[in-house]
Amino acid sequence: MNKMVSIVTPFYNEADGIDLYFESLLPLLEKMEYDYEVVCVDDGSRDTTFAQLEDWNRKDDHIKVIKLSRNFGKEAALTAGLDYCQGDAAIPIDADLQDNPALFPQMIAQWEAGFDVVLMQRKSRDESWFKRSSAKLFYRFINRLSNGGVPENVGDFRLMDRKVINTIRKLNEKSRFMKGLLSWPGFKTTTIVYDRPNRAVGTPKQSLKNLFKLAFTGIFAFSSFPLRVWTFIGLLITSGSGVFAIFLVTKKFLYNAAPPGYLSLMVVLLFLNGMLMINQGLIGEYISRIFDEVKARPIYVVDQIRKSKADDE
Repeated sequence: MNKMVSIVTPFYNEADGIDLYFESLLPLLEKMEYDYEVVCVDDGSRDTTFAQLEDWNRKDDHIKVIKLSRNFGKEAALTAGLDYCQGDAAIPIDADLQDNPALFPQMIAQWEAGFDVVLMQRKSRDESWFKRSSAKLFYRFINRLSNGGVPENVGDFRLMDRKVINTIRKLNEKSRFMKGLLSWPGFKTTTIVYDRPNRAVGTPKQSLKNLFKLAFTGIFAFSSFPLRVWTFIGLLITSGSGVFAIFLVTKKFLYNAAPPGYLSLMVVLLFLNGMLMINQGLIGEYISRIFDEVKARPIYVVDQIRKSKADDE
């Protein structure tokens, strides 16, 4: 039997680009010497996305459609796609076609050469200066803080062997930073560099607020450094206050000078209280994530499934 490759795509309000997505994707897949399935996850879209995906499911038995009960976010939708895919390898790809399906043969060739993970690294990002700079800063920051490296300029677009997928499916944390989770298992990895264009149709669904939220999720999920750093800050402040106390006592006895008054005292108190509040906020972030984990709620809830032929085999 031929090996099967699963293409996994989350959809959220992508009605304008669904036809273009399948018209670009399916001819390439049909030319490959592999069986394939396209796993489409509708993440609670409010437009006609699910209805169009159903139409394509009826037209092509390689297409599987999973409808979530509401919008759980892209990370959860991608998790659902990996949970339900059945291929010997899986390739997550966005619905906006910024990740070029024409690269599939190169990725599969590296897989056949023995690599378990084929990373797709963006050579260029056709985005605003702020977004490029903030992304670069984030990758450097999280890689310095975390134990496992998150490849720079590598998104969800990659190829993963079945054993990698099975490992990822065991990672059940609720606060999901998929770029980190997909990279965590390790295994034999290679990288292909490519140019990433603008999305073909529609508008980006990730707001700046959501991107910052995702960045913080990545930091708190893969590093305890924000907690540990306060030990060093506490030692620094304690050492500084000790030196300052010695300075005041020496000044009093040698020069009979009175210690600084109300203003300096207020500055010190406000500074220390501000630091304590920041520390409390960081501890609160970790506690809230522990709270989410111990509730053990599912990452997503499936409403409906439209099967592909792979489900009947």
